[in-house]
Amino acid sequence: MTVAALQAQTLQATATHLHRHPSRTRTVQRRLARRTHLPWILATALDSQWADPAPRYGPLVGTALNRMLERVGHSPHLYSAFFKTQHLMAPIALLHPLALATLLRPTAKTPDAADESGIPTGSSSPRP
Repeated sequence: MTVAALQAQTLQATATHLHRHPSRTRTVQRRLARRTHLPWILATALDSQWADPAPRYGPLVGTALNRMLERVGHSPHLYSAFFKTQHLMAPIALLHPLALATLLRPTAKTPDAADESGIPTGSSSPRP
């Protein structure tokens, strides 16, 4: 719905110009396309890895989204940036330094701890 509202704003702002200059239809179409570019990438990035041919941005955006989904629950800054981007309130909020630092930080490689029974520590499964 946000994309539709943004497109409605664009049409409202340009409708009077179209009435006076019908030849500017292509310009309005380009403006509408710009409004939908980021939402389209966000909506299709993870699925684009199966496209043939895959878009150039596919692997990068897919990796960034996977990393973000892994980390968004642990970082209030990343959550806020993701929320603002996803709802198109601030489309470049994920480029904020705190959000980028959280996304770019290397993943800690810690093996799952297990006790002598082989059940990972913290598991809710009953011990034998």
